[in-house]
Amino acid sequence: MASNKSTITILTRSEDWEKWFWQLQANISDEIWPYINPNDEELQLLEAPKRPEPGDIIPNTRTYAQLSAANQRVYENARRFYDQDKKDYTRQRDQLQIARSYITSTVSQSKQTTLDPNLSIRQWLEKLKHDTEPSKGYMLRQTEI
Repeated sequence: MASNKSTITILTRSEDWEKWFWQLQANISDEIWPYINPNDEELQLLEAPKRPEPGDIIPNTRTYAQLSAANQRVYENARRFYDQDKKDYTRQRDQLQIARSYITSTVSQSKQTTLDPNLSIRQWLEKLKHDTEPSKGYMLRQTEI
C-alpha cells in the first residue's frame, strides 16, 4: 500500500469509479485480488482449518500419550499440515482485513452505509460497482467530449 494520501480517490460518485477501482486494485495484494475482483469468476476463499486431535487418529483417544509411536507420527504429520493450512488461512484473513480497511477508508460516508459488515468484500465491491459504476453510454459520451 504505497499510495500517497493526497492522491487517493474517495469513491463518492460515478465519475470516481474507474480511478477508485484502479487504485483499489493497485493497493490490494495480488494474492487476494482474484478472490475479491467483482469482474472475474468467483473463487472460494480458504476455510479455517480444523486442528487435528488424537481422537481423529484413533477414536476415543484423548491425549497424545495414548497413541502408539506409529500413530504419534501420523498425528504429528497431521499437525504439520494443519500448521501450514493455518498460516495460509491467517495470511488470507489478514489480507482481507487490509482490503476491508482500505475500502472503508476510500469510500464516502454515504456509500459506507451500504457496506454491511456481514457481507464479504467481494459482495461489497459488487454492490459498489452496481451502485456507482457509470453506464457504458456515459463513458462513451465522456470520450466524445
